[in-house]
Amino acid sequence: MSNQRYTRLVSVTVIGATLYFLVAAWASDPANASAKLSKGVEPTSAASRIEPGQSGEEKPAEQVYKNILVLKGMPASELNSVMSFMAGSLGVTCTHCHVNPWMSDAKPAKQAARKMIQMVMDLNHGNFGSDAKVTCYTCHRGQPHPVSVPVITSKLGTEANAAKPVEPMPSLDDILNKYAQAVGKPAIEKLKTRIMKGSQVDTNGMSAPSNMPLEIYMEAPNKLLVITTSSRQGVIYEGYNGASGWHKDSKAQREMSGDELKQIKLDADFYAVINIRQHYTDLTVKGKEMIGDVETYAVEGTNADGKREKLYFNSQTGLLIRKQVETKTVLGVLPEITDFEDYRDVSGVKEPFTIRSISPPFTSTRKFTEIQHNLPINNDRFNLPNAK
Repeated sequence: MSNQRYTRLVSVTVIGATLYFLVAAWASDPANASAKLSKGVEPTSAASRIEPGQSGEEKPAEQVYKNILVLKGMPASELNSVMSFMAGSLGVTCTHCHVNPWMSDAKPAKQAARKMIQMVMDLNHGNFGSDAKVTCYTCHRGQPHPVSVPVITSKLGTEANAAKPVEPMPSLDDILNKYAQAVGKPAIEKLKTRIMKGSQVDTNGMSAPSNMPLEIYMEAPNKLLVITTSSRQGVIYEGYNGASGWHKDSKAQREMSGDELKQIKLDADFYAVINIRQHYTDLTVKGKEMIGDVETYAVEGTNADGKREKLYFNSQTGLLIRKQVETKTVLGVLPEITDFEDYRDVSGVKEPFTIRSISPPFTSTRKFTEIQHNLPINNDRFNLPNAK
């Protein structure tokens, strides 16, 4: 399994899901959902799940959510990404514009946001063929109030504008081969199981962080079980047995389908970390980039979901230290960044014991205390309980 896939499978309340609950909970039961949210309790998944239209096509946002005025016609499933994009562009959380009940227009900031959304859409429609060239971030740059006065520096016209010499870059093969050796490809090829235990802390900028015990069980080539224990939802299981995916919590159990099934199938690829080429198309070396004080080689490609993704490899160690996934929204591109830290040797394999991901305004940090290889795992654990 590739490291970036860890970031999606280990969280049942994944980045974006919290925002989805906050924005969409009242879609089917406004009063009940708002009351739950005000107490810090998520609504049930059944109450907030988007169902396709009778024709098989997804419903537009205004048919699923209440009080949608300027984002009409947008697929409902894209609303959480749009909200995350605006929050990140302004460096705020949902409560900057919203109050309970969430469809309320009580805050002036929400009214202003509608005007700004319309302005941005009009600019792009009239000048760039509706392509999102102008975005919220164009002016706000992570601040609630945009800066309209240019910043003057002493470097204008000096070395800041001097042409930099072109440095020779390693080839894509060189970078990927160095990474494969750095993580211990020969040892990985001998692995049959992986068991990871630790905790996950999710934050949303509005309520206290949630700290959940976490367990991940994997068996080659493509079996997976993720167990999280939430103080609000109890024990939650997500599994893939090599053929079908499933979800089980304290209220129900069901088989996965659609995009959810596609994602867990990708997550279950045991050897994905050494088979990067199989998960991307048009991989290209983009150049050197600094992440903090670490020099990296940036490699860009398109993942299986059709999204652009950047991989950053430490130029010295060869290890992957960051991935950035870009999701296109009607207002602009929303980045999700995942950092891989604290690599340790486990049976000849380098494993990241800390994984941090952020998609504004949400963060998720997974810290593993124990990673073990080639321990026996009962095959029944990967099957939907009581499946006929």
